[in-house]
Amino acid sequence: MLKKIKSFLLLNKLIVWLGLVYFIVFGFAVIYGFFTHNERIPNLQPGNNFSFVDIFSNNMLVSLSMLGIGSLTGGMMSAIILFYNGYLIGKLLQYLDLHDQWLSFWTGLVPHAVLEIPGLLIFSIISTYPFILIYGFLKGLQVDIKHTVKLLLRLAALGIVLLLLASLVEDYVSFVH
Repeated sequence: MLKKIKSFLLLNKLIVWLGLVYFIVFGFAVIYGFFTHNERIPNLQPGNNFSFVDIFSNNMLVSLSMLGIGSLTGGMMSAIILFYNGYLIGKLLQYLDLHDQWLSFWTGLVPHAVLEIPGLLIFSIISTYPFILIYGFLKGLQVDIKHTVKLLLRLAALGIVLLLLASLVEDYVSFVH
């Protein structure tokens, strides 16, 4: 299994680079949100309990928005959505730090974030591909459309699975004190 992953990543260096760029955008936003002035996070209310179906539906709505609008903007809108989500996580971390509630970070955020963030990054990567294909076409590069479509469908399936698992973990495992 690890050999297949390594082979896939070596053959698809563009995916790795795009993932790294989007991860840096997200990470910068978390840091920015954490260190900027203290403000209330909109719609953050303790005690909101959503089912995994609600959580998954919301994550898919965000992902499909990233995919649709991001595809029209060369991935820029995906980067903006990732930045906003990262900023909100930074604000949440700031709140937890100010109120000395870091245990909630480890029990409430980390368990599902390790699945949800890669799922969102995958949809961001996919949203960049239409512009990459257009660029390749305009440069006269040979593009294997069949291979690219298969690759993007596999990535989308992986993203959906990650978001589904993240939703289940967020509903049944993540716990805020």
